[in-house]
Amino acid sequence: MSDLPKKYDVIIAGTGLTESILSAALARIGKTVFHIDRNQFYGGEFASHTLSGLIDWTHNVLKSDPPNDLNKCNNNLKKYYTEIEYTWNTSCDPEVEKKMLNLSRKFLLDLSPNVLYSRGELVELLISSDVAKYCEFKMVSQILTIDSEGLMQKVPTSRSEVFKSTKLGMLEKRVMMQFVQACLKEDYHKQLIDLESQNFSFEELIKSKNFPKTISHILINAVAMCPSQADSALKGLDETRKFLSSVGRFGDSPFLFPMYGVGELSQCFCRMAAVFGAIYYLDLTIDQLTINESNLIKSVKIREKEDDFECEHLILDSSYAPISLYPKSIDTISRCILITDKSIYTSQDNQEHISLLFLPKISDSDSNIYLIETSHASNCSPQGYCIIHLSI
Repeated sequence: MSDLPKKYDVIIAGTGLTESILSAALARIGKTVFHIDRNQFYGGEFASHTLSGLIDWTHNVLKSDPPNDLNKCNNNLKKYYTEIEYTWNTSCDPEVEKKMLNLSRKFLLDLSPNVLYSRGELVELLISSDVAKYCEFKMVSQILTIDSEGLMQKVPTSRSEVFKSTKLGMLEKRVMMQFVQACLKEDYHKQLIDLESQNFSFEELIKSKNFPKTISHILINAVAMCPSQADSALKGLDETRKFLSSVGRFGDSPFLFPMYGVGELSQCFCRMAAVFGAIYYLDLTIDQLTINESNLIKSVKIREKEDDFECEHLILDSSYAPISLYPKSIDTISRCILITDKSIYTSQDNQEHISLLFLPKISDSDSNIYLIETSHASNCSPQGYCIIHLSI
């Protein structure tokens, strides 16, 4: 490290998606950037791990207690991630652990699984910044829903799928296409929300249109994904329009999934930053912060025996922040990753798919569940295996 410059415009700790986007943007406008990460991999909370890599990560998270010092960075994730565990289902095959670990490098398991709208802000950023040239995507080829009879069904998304569907009658197809056309008009708010319904929830708005039951279910639970009374009619229509306007941009589905996992997105922005001169150093973290009399960052100490690195600005992934600065009350997300040898939904074409399923909460004490299933189609698992991500 002795040959590294000791002064930068910006030092960034953490290679999560937000930090990586900032690094690329700052490097591109000529700022000197030193970008580090405590881990030996890119992505932070957005990383994609091999199977053995994820197991090692769970052990490292729970190592020791973080320091409670204003000027010391939190270099332990025990406060950030809680109640982590993993288990093997050996009831069908006692050798399952050995077999799966032999395939470890063929799995890519996301810490923060997500799908992208084809016309969403992140996709637009990837295109406008030219970072898209580093990325590959697959369409989310199946949008699924659970119908009123408790059966899983594939939601038709394109015009051709709507008219081919045997689950919808001709009247239902006509009604659905009329609603789609209205949502895609510039003045869709005025057309679909009148004075009487402006304070409605989205569910109440759909019911007021007297749509057939099947159409109402699809619009509320699979297109807008706004089943709660707290979801306003305006929010539901905005989500519906986002969904519908994304259909057809790159294919019949509105959603994209990154090949090789979500962690690839952070690495793409880091590649762009490196092209414009950002310096990267993994397996390195900040031990001490030096604050000047104006309460502004002056320098950071990377290792005890190393000289301080001066900077005008310091950007920290929130997991690096001193523990004393953590809010007392924070929102939490529960995640579960399942590896299976069967898909949750067998399609008629017998092809491997990437699927999205939204499960609305049953009562106010429950939570909505978002399910993303990836397969070999996304290069995130070996042939014949599926990865199911549940987020609550």
